[in-house]
Amino acid sequence: MSEMVKIISKVILEATREDGTVRGYLSKQKKWEGKQRKDFSDFREILRRGVIAEIQQVGVERLRELNASYRTRFPGRCVPGFVEVVANHLTGEDWGRKDPTILFADDVDISATQAFIPKVLDALYRDPRVHRHGYSLLTKFLHFIYPESFPIYDSQAAASIQMWSYFEYRKEAPGKHAWGTLADLSGHGYAGVMDFYTQFWSSATQDHRKQLTDAAEQRQSEIGGRVTALDLVDKLLWQAAGHPVHLGLLTP
Repeated sequence: MSEMVKIISKVILEATREDGTVRGYLSKQKKWEGKQRKDFSDFREILRRGVIAEIQQVGVERLRELNASYRTRFPGRCVPGFVEVVANHLTGEDWGRKDPTILFADDVDISATQAFIPKVLDALYRDPRVHRHGYSLLTKFLHFIYPESFPIYDSQAAASIQMWSYFEYRKEAPGKHAWGTLADLSGHGYAGVMDFYTQFWSSATQDHRKQLTDAAEQRQSEIGGRVTALDLVDKLLWQAAGHPVHLGLLTP
């Protein structure tokens, strides 16, 4: 069994069994997770309508709620500028009208979504109203808008990806999956995050994919908000925080 298949199996296990850590987290947090996901689904429709004032007003509300929920401590005074910069870039990609590429699909071109993160982070840093990167918060904001296209970057997920690389590549590790590279505030290391997720999906058998999709649909029905297979992976990476046993790479 390959190292990635071990993680795939672990995600399925923790997302489906009664006492699974992923299932348990979503169940415990379903009040705010469900509401947040539903609110962002509604915001996605607002983006589609393209009314700038409405996008700005609701976008600020959504980002402030997300910032508070995840305790990312992003300064409140910077939130309006942050939303405007991100919304302008989304419009520039025409992602208000249509969705970005779905990550968990075969033979997809993810170059645009991969390049989007460092491009927006650079614009945020240059904007005098913001003048900071907000890397993790940006990926969270985009993930909640497009839950099938943008995985979340945070330090715990980065630690898990780096640990997987040690098992997968041995002497060649961690390379682009190094924690320091993934955590680069410029966002150029986001390519390593995307690479992990594309490898995850390409390593999954059809049976794995069905189990992941079914588990996501079951968790979605429980919390009352959109849950994708990508969310299940994200929760395991975050909870494991680089621990090889919790990632399924080692047995206790």
